[in-house]
Amino acid sequence: MKNVNSSKHIYVLDDLRGIAILTVVVYHYFYVFYKSHDVKDLFVQNLNAFNDFLNFGAFGVFLFFLVSGFVIPMSLRGENRQRVVINFFIKRFFRLYQT
Repeated sequence: MKNVNSSKHIYVLDDLRGIAILTVVVYHYFYVFYKSHDVKDLFVQNLNAFNDFLNFGAFGVFLFFLVSGFVIPMSLRGENRQRVVINFFIKRFFRLYQT
């Protein structure tokens, strides 16, 4: 079992990232998809009305960028900053550009 205190990983940030992803999925599923259809379901109508007040999509994207803005500088810490930055961009490149 991992000792949570000795790890530099902040687990609550994973939870926040998950919440951000779920709010974007809820926005796309209920608001974008059902907005183009005439739906009589009361739950969907109430969710769409609530989404007009709190935009799930914008909230999820904002939360995801907020968490990323906190995590990325933490991942760049190290003794040899130049090497850490180069390794960061190499890892990001191969993570985004999958062959």
